[in-house]
Amino acid sequence: MTTFDLAEVSKFDADLKARRDDCDHGEGNACATIEDALLHYAKICSDYVAETKAWGQAVFTGQAAFDPAVESLLRSTGAVLVNCATDLLLHSRFAQKDCAVCEESESGRNLKAALYEINKLVEHWVTPSRGIGLSLKDRSGMSVAQIIMAKNVGIASTQ
Repeated sequence: MTTFDLAEVSKFDADLKARRDDCDHGEGNACATIEDALLHYAKICSDYVAETKAWGQAVFTGQAAFDPAVESLLRSTGAVLVNCATDLLLHSRFAQKDCAVCEESESGRNLKAALYEINKLVEHWVTPSRGIGLSLKDRSGMSVAQIIMAKNVGIASTQ
């Protein structure tokens, strides 16, 4: 995503949902086996985490405006993904005759790692806000004295 506006984030959410549906309803070959499904969900979760972190960084640096509707959509999508991925991981334990093998498989470890990252993000959500300091873009054309003065004013205004 580049603009992180509601339309773009909604499109990203729809893409994640379509990828989940493809796996959940067996409409494609992406999840022909339980191992494929575990890897598929690990990728979906990793993509969500990467884009959500990019959104937070864009808001912090001023490259994107904060929109509460975008935050709400990202949070609800994260919660859904945590539930779906957890259910799949539990299902994989029962689908395999030997649970230890399933948990130790590469796909199981990948999903557990992705689930750890997404759960950490969702459970400890921090609403992003614009950073206080001057960015390099804001400093263009300023002398060193002007930059120091601007920093001092910024520091004084936050105390």
